[in-house]
Amino acid sequence: MRSHAAIRRPAFFVRSPGNGVRVDNKLLLFMDRVRSVNTGLGFQSIGWTAFSVANPDAEPSAWRVVELETPPNPLGVLVGFAAVLRSGDHVYALGSADPVKSHPIYATRWPVAAVRLGNLMQPEWWAGPQLGWVPDSSPAARVPLFENGASELSVHFDSATKQFVAVQAVGFGPADVMLRTAPTLTGPWTAPRLLYRPPEYYRPNVMIYAAKAHPELTGADMVLTYANNTFEFGDQLSDSVIYYPRFLRMARC
Repeated sequence: MRSHAAIRRPAFFVRSPGNGVRVDNKLLLFMDRVRSVNTGLGFQSIGWTAFSVANPDAEPSAWRVVELETPPNPLGVLVGFAAVLRSGDHVYALGSADPVKSHPIYATRWPVAAVRLGNLMQPEWWAGPQLGWVPDSSPAARVPLFENGASELSVHFDSATKQFVAVQAVGFGPADVMLRTAPTLTGPWTAPRLLYRPPEYYRPNVMIYAAKAHPELTGADMVLTYANNTFEFGDQLSDSVIYYPRFLRMARC
């Protein structure tokens, strides 16, 4: 009989939903692969994956979902977890490098035609204004669109200002909702400026994160959300108003 110490148990992980994009009659969903650890927030990213939904107009319980093959990820970028958007003939997936604390935001892209076929094996990476977009096989250094991003944020094109807009939370624990802009997706991006300080900012043990814009929603010039949580596990069980998204309506000045 072998001792328990000699038994090798398989490693388990879960998939955490990131962002997605509709491409014609298909839905592309990006996810982070995470495993539990005994440090930090209790989990660790171990890569990214993506799924194609062939019938996104059906009820989610009836979706026909296929996990797509994805290339190796030596940079540790959470591809598609920060933001995903379609612009022109490409689908762009943004993600921060994990576990780099400054959350530099890197960009990958695929032709729309490749996404329709579920082929994500040959992304291009942004390598800065001198080199532009380079293939995944290129030895060129990848250059972030901007530093001090967040693992979850949003990027969209604002037709009113003709600018790309990024919305994110800035801070760890207490955090503000911030906005930055750029004339093109690849920049140059402005420094983030304050949009809103959530009232939960001053609560003890607060965790504010995942601030995003939702240009698909109506009711204001821009609709935003942010997540509200706590570092105190007991509060998650006793306080029924936390861990729900908060909605904001923003008006242009």
